[in-house]
Amino acid sequence: MGVGISGIWMRLEFSGQGEMSPREVEEEIEKKREEYQCTLQPFYRQCKKNEVKLEVKLAAGYDPRKITIEEAQKSNPRWLVLDSHLKKDKDYIYGHVACNVAVMKGKGFATLMPSKAPAREQWPIEYGKIVDIAPTPRSPCWYPFSWRTGFPRAFSMSELEVITNGFADENIASEKGSQKVYEGIYQETPVLVFCFSGSDDRFWSLLKILSRVRHRNILNLVGYCCRDAMMFLLSDYPCRGSLEANLKCDKSAKNISWKARWYIALDIGASLRYLHEECVDGPIVDLSVCSSSVAFVHGSSAMLSILNTATCLMDDIPCNEDSTAECSNIEEDVRFSGDVRAYGMFLIELIIGKSAQYFESQDKGQSLIDWALPLLENGSLSQMMDPRLKDTCDDNLVHHMARAALLCLKNDLGHLISMSEVLAAVRDSSIITKAPILVAIKDFFLRNSSVATDATISSTHLHLLAATALILAVYYFSHRFSCVYLIDFSCYLPADHLRVPISTFIEHWETSNQHRDAIDFELKIAKRSGIGSEACMPLSMHQIPPHLTFNLTQEETETILFTVVKELLSKHNINPKSIDILVSNCSLFCPTPSITAMIINKFGLRSNVKSVSLGGMGCSAGLLSISLAKDLLKVHKNSIALVLSMEALTINGYPGRKKSMLLANALFRMGGVAVLLSNRKQDKLKAKYKLQHLVRTHTGSDDQSYQSVYQELDGDGFVGVSLSRELLTVAANALRTNISHLGPLVLPYSEQFLYAWSVLCRKIWTPASHKKIYVPNFKKAFNHFCIHAGGRAVIDAMENNLSLSKEDGEASRMTLYRFGNTSSSSVWYELCYLEAKGRVKKGDRVWQIAFGSGFKCNSAVWECISELDPNARNAWSDRIHLYPVEVPKVSDH
Repeated sequence: MGVGISGIWMRLEFSGQGEMSPREVEEEIEKKREEYQCTLQPFYRQCKKNEVKLEVKLAAGYDPRKITIEEAQKSNPRWLVLDSHLKKDKDYIYGHVACNVAVMKGKGFATLMPSKAPAREQWPIEYGKIVDIAPTPRSPCWYPFSWRTGFPRAFSMSELEVITNGFADENIASEKGSQKVYEGIYQETPVLVFCFSGSDDRFWSLLKILSRVRHRNILNLVGYCCRDAMMFLLSDYPCRGSLEANLKCDKSAKNISWKARWYIALDIGASLRYLHEECVDGPIVDLSVCSSSVAFVHGSSAMLSILNTATCLMDDIPCNEDSTAECSNIEEDVRFSGDVRAYGMFLIELIIGKSAQYFESQDKGQSLIDWALPLLENGSLSQMMDPRLKDTCDDNLVHHMARAALLCLKNDLGHLISMSEVLAAVRDSSIITKAPILVAIKDFFLRNSSVATDATISSTHLHLLAATALILAVYYFSHRFSCVYLIDFSCYLPADHLRVPISTFIEHWETSNQHRDAIDFELKIAKRSGIGSEACMPLSMHQIPPHLTFNLTQEETETILFTVVKELLSKHNINPKSIDILVSNCSLFCPTPSITAMIINKFGLRSNVKSVSLGGMGCSAGLLSISLAKDLLKVHKNSIALVLSMEALTINGYPGRKKSMLLANALFRMGGVAVLLSNRKQDKLKAKYKLQHLVRTHTGSDDQSYQSVYQELDGDGFVGVSLSRELLTVAANALRTNISHLGPLVLPYSEQFLYAWSVLCRKIWTPASHKKIYVPNFKKAFNHFCIHAGGRAVIDAMENNLSLSKEDGEASRMTLYRFGNTSSSSVWYELCYLEAKGRVKKGDRVWQIAFGSGFKCNSAVWECISELDPNARNAWSDRIHLYPVEVPKVSDH
């Protein structure tokens, strides 16, 4: 607890020895790096969750025994985990290190070799509760027996004699009546041996209970022994002492920060919830929870000692007869309530830094509850907080514990609450139960309302307050989870050998026996399209004649998507199994199994991932997929969504000569993107953008719009996508409709007023021949524009209609020039360009506009919420310094 997170980092080293070439060594290291990174991802997330630093080093060319021992001696770890390849060296390594060693036997299994524990220190023991003084730190080189394989187990009498040195008097830790507690050593690890006489029925009750209990925050059973009239129970030795002992010592108490105390409260609360609600054979109650019954064992967090205090409710209360059922229920409630109340007392002990017994002895016998309850009710926490702790940054954690303590102490049989509800209050979770909420509201009203009577409140006021609280809660949580964050995205960067200059483009069509008039038309379009010589085609299109096959199309799809997904997940150290939602879009290639199934199979996503593959949605499908992911994230809380956008070109090359279909050959190029979205609150800190608005417009009800981009057969039987002459008009109408919905959401009121005034003047005063509508200045709403790079004409029309400058359309023009029309991913290449140029600053708003078949116009508005590094590697990094370039009206290459 309290350790900073540095994340996973890799250090690659190799000596170059052996017969392998440096390149083979590098490839092997990369392979191993990916293998270990995938294996360690779950551990990294768990460490990050618990604020533990995880440091990973990958070294090649070294003696594994030597480097293992060196790193263990340098880092002084608690555990050293060896994989199966080092199994033969385990004894040698074990002899040279001073920590625990675990040897992996297979996936998820290991044999444990605890190190030698240091000499035992003397701690007074009384009925399983560690009292008196606080211990000095011990070496963290051994772990509780109850966590090891093979325990608990039956011990023989001879083993116990060896453990306790023949039950020598000097090994007696405590003695009360006929019961004695011995200290001992077993396998070089300290243990406690509890001795019971044959007439003590408590032994069998405890053995039955402890044999059922298995929890990380409970001092569990190590073993037992029955011999004649003597019976024994063995438990781990709480070598770090009790919480009470640590709180008594000023030095130790200062080391238990507020955050550490909050974690202790969570650990003990979790153990109580387990005993009350999760035990298979029935609840376990009467646990006497207090600071003296909470112990610290090396290699573990706080542990609750239930020896000599626990009772199994199913065994203790008769419940078979109908006549006793009501009494049994009352008895159950009383005993549950007693444990909850004791836990509330324990929380107060954590807050004030004193045990209940110590407080009463120092304050002339005043009860801790009598002193603390009025302060809790009045919110006077400053008078209660341990003055030895000076840190104030974790005051909220103290408030959580105080609120939970008040719930426990105000608990009664009329409004019984469970440990789950109390634990939720400690965590400050949103578990809402009727009784505690009404009690809390009533208490608040009685304390603060000027019209409240001495101890009553009208049901009308109570219901009104409850309804108000419910409405506020619904409003809060509906807005809390409405945020969708864009963590990052990765655009595909094709290899240089896939570039297709115009000369190569035409040469391939000529050698493929293409009609001369079709070649001339495509040459004319290519020269005026605004696409440069760096745009790329898939490998199949470079073959003469082009191989337009299904298998090569699938290979193209896998090459693009596997690359961007791997790059994105590796960049942020994300385990593929943590993906909750997967959405893909590819308009003209819809294989079976689907593209999402292809990703799930390749990266090993979970079986319950929500996956959707979209097809036939055109160039606007990229933002449409974002919209779908956003809607799914609203339903599925604390989730991560992966969105994939691309268009497959291989199988969709048009070999005919219909001009409206040849346009697609000249404009489209290969590309794709992977986008990582999240609605998790913790991802806000590392996310780049937050989604503000997403407006979708579909004009498919109009025949002209529906047929403007249309896949069909030509007269010769070839399949192609036809782009009509009315496409720009259709796009303008769709854009106008889209803006009419988006404008009120983003434009300042001054611009909206000018627009409304111009519409009013047009309808009333201005002659029909001179009507002109005011075009709002969208630069007042957005800092950057990402216009779909469908072609030079599309970008020109957008700049003219929205009164944008050349700089506003620069990202779109440069994307078209370098990458061509990459369909649904083009707006992401444009945003990538803006980032590489360092133009996107924190607080800026970006407008992405995409057009697609149907006909559709979709808009997405993103707000930058972090400082972006322009030097971060992306698809533009290698040559961003060369841009912008002057794009000629007609290219001659």
